[in-house]
Amino acid sequence: MMMDRDETQVIDRNGLSGRVSLPAVDEPNGRVLVRLDDGQGVLVDPVVLHGQPDGTYTVPLSFAELVNAASRVGAEVVIPVIQEEVSVAKREVERGRFRITKEVSERDVLVDQPLLHEHVDVERVPVNQMVDSPPEVRYEGDTMIVPVLEEVVVVEIRLMVREEIHITRRREEVHESQHVMLRREDVKIDPIDDAADVLGDANALER
Repeated sequence: MMMDRDETQVIDRNGLSGRVSLPAVDEPNGRVLVRLDDGQGVLVDPVVLHGQPDGTYTVPLSFAELVNAASRVGAEVVIPVIQEEVSVAKREVERGRFRITKEVSERDVLVDQPLLHEHVDVERVPVNQMVDSPPEVRYEGDTMIVPVLEEVVVVEIRLMVREEIHITRRREEVHESQHVMLRREDVKIDPIDDAADVLGDANALER
């Protein structure tokens, strides 16, 4: 299984530390490169690296002894060339918070709305006129005229308009003042500098 070439710490018996590649430690064949903090590197046998519970490794010798031992057996001492690289990343930073408070205010508004009222005037107008047939209801302007009939005995029976009822419709415009309650929302924005206030508001919302 392929693994990332992560490095872990190697500590010698004198407490000096170096770095070694993790996958290389698990490879039983060949030597692995331990990079020392002073920039040197030494090739060692993986069997001398002892794993620790915290994920680090220890060696029973000092790094100086390992370098001398490698020199005596004609091993190659590797000095790696190190180059620093810049890693640029961005993250969100909270600059501040605001509390928005909404308040409802009330005001009394006078509304003047014109309203129409209709009145009916009833007037009885005597006519006493003989007719041959019942007359129909007629209108004269805003006045509705309803004939009232009565049979009377004469040489012959004829219809006579006894009277007329004149009904006149009048319109009157009056102004009625009423108080209407209107509401308006005002928004108040206060900056929050104390983190405790923010935590308190969050706890209140959770409850």
